[in-house]
Amino acid sequence: MATSCNWSELPQDLLGLLIAGLPFPNDRARFRAVCRSWRSAMRHHAPQAQQQLVLDLPDGLFMAPSDGSNDSHPLPSSFPDDNTSCIIGSTNDWIALRRHDDNAYSMHNLFSGASVPLAGLGAIVDRDSVIRKVLMRSSPDDLIAIVTRDWDCPLILSHRGKDTWLPPESLMEVPYSFIIDVAFLEDKLYAITKAEDLMLIDVVGLRGGGKRMVVRLKRLIRQPFRYRGCGSDSWSVSEEAGLEAEERRVERRYRRNKTIGRRHHTWTYHGEEFLSFPDGFEHAYDDAQQLVVTVRYLFESRGKLLTVRHHVQIPPNQFEQPFTRGAEVFEAGVDAWVPVANGLGGGQALFVSAHFSKSVPAPCGNQIKEDTIYFVNTGEVFDMRSRTCSPVRWNIPIPCGTWVFPP
Repeated sequence: MATSCNWSELPQDLLGLLIAGLPFPNDRARFRAVCRSWRSAMRHHAPQAQQQLVLDLPDGLFMAPSDGSNDSHPLPSSFPDDNTSCIIGSTNDWIALRRHDDNAYSMHNLFSGASVPLAGLGAIVDRDSVIRKVLMRSSPDDLIAIVTRDWDCPLILSHRGKDTWLPPESLMEVPYSFIIDVAFLEDKLYAITKAEDLMLIDVVGLRGGGKRMVVRLKRLIRQPFRYRGCGSDSWSVSEEAGLEAEERRVERRYRRNKTIGRRHHTWTYHGEEFLSFPDGFEHAYDDAQQLVVTVRYLFESRGKLLTVRHHVQIPPNQFEQPFTRGAEVFEAGVDAWVPVANGLGGGQALFVSAHFSKSVPAPCGNQIKEDTIYFVNTGEVFDMRSRTCSPVRWNIPIPCGTWVFPP
């Protein structure tokens, strides 16, 4: 006769592993309801089990890195699964949604089920626009920055989902069209260009018909000329003359590429021409003629601004996975980027993606190690102390993925 299992006698370390795979409140509530032992385990392990979810855009499938598998799971029932919405970004525990049928936008909290419409965006953003980032300052009722890959609509600011701001009307407004990433720090909005110039976008109170206005754009860091890879995303030494010259160069480049549309440009690899978006990636070939793409990210960490350069090798065989060649971290100084060497200063790890990046306390449980960088696009973790890279536990790259952090 088979021996029955007493669920209340399961070891605490096993219960801890189970809890680590339950990021959503409803699942944790059901776990607590099993018995007194499980309820006690939840109180003990939950603070250490705050994990990160890898969300695959736009399908809305997620993976929990701590479960150690490649299995993806559907989102909880609070997600508006009506087959008309796609996920275009995230901030902490919120995801940004766009509806296919009417091009309506909203913010949705995966854990509370709350939804907040962003009423003004549908009339501004084209249906075929590619959204790079949707970043909230604090909540959907506060300032939201939207970064697109459109030359004519590169940055949008939304306030309370109603009032919106766009750069002054122009074919390609300089320098906004060169922004590749943004981050909030102490309620201020910062932006970085492909040339790694750092800008402060000073947003003030409501003016002029209730529209939020950007009244000052201040460059805080100007990179030396040798860092300006393509030359077309930088400001000249003379501000006014430089902006005019830059705008002329951009317009000339647009005229050369207009046969393939405003939002696209081409690059060549192994004799083949590819179509790609002006997403700020830097493409270069090493001595062995292997294509290496450099991706840059900007985010806040412990009250400071950090930028990460992620060097990714793209194999010529489309069936091979891209992999990390190296990574560098810099901290924004007074007027220059300062290299962060020998780790992150201890007690933190970086979770990086094009749609959302965040610094979290580390170590955390048995999964998250300090001084490490977790890259969604290659499915790898980079150790800043040893300068080595290894696959993360889910072991697959998710090029269109983002991070979601349970509350």
